[in-house]
Amino acid sequence: MVLPALAAKPAPDPWFALAGGPGQSAVEAYPLVGYTAKVRELRDAVLVDQRGTGQSNPLQCKLQSLEDAQAVLGEPYSLEKIRECRAESDKKADTTQYTTSIFADDLDEVRQAMGFDKINVFGGSYGTKAALSTCAGMETTSVRSRWRPWRRRNS
Repeated sequence: MVLPALAAKPAPDPWFALAGGPGQSAVEAYPLVGYTAKVRELRDAVLVDQRGTGQSNPLQCKLQSLEDAQAVLGEPYSLEKIRECRAESDKKADTTQYTTSIFADDLDEVRQAMGFDKINVFGGSYGTKAALSTCAGMETTSVRSRWRPWRRRNS
């Protein structure tokens, strides 16, 4: 989904927003967020759902009961539930093709198909990992900026 820039002459490098997890959709998460409107003052916002999220062949599993707050806040997902989820998802898709590095490749293909030379990549939560993978995998001429993750300073 492209949310067009509001400027008469938009910047040539759009903003690609990557959603978090588990299974968050960029198309659902970003259109109404305040900073998306701010970004759109100058450039297009491009929202791409990772495979298995949003309307991109969603792979959804019920790993926990949301009716039991203690279960949600307590134990992590059980290995048994994760295995059940994988088996269920494998019936619907080739889950070996649902990885961060393949998503990074997908984003670069979208960039090229849309005719953009350079893009700005933004991620929230898991989307930060996807953003870094995207930047690492693209030619340096396609990446407008790279950054180092925050490091704790020695005191």
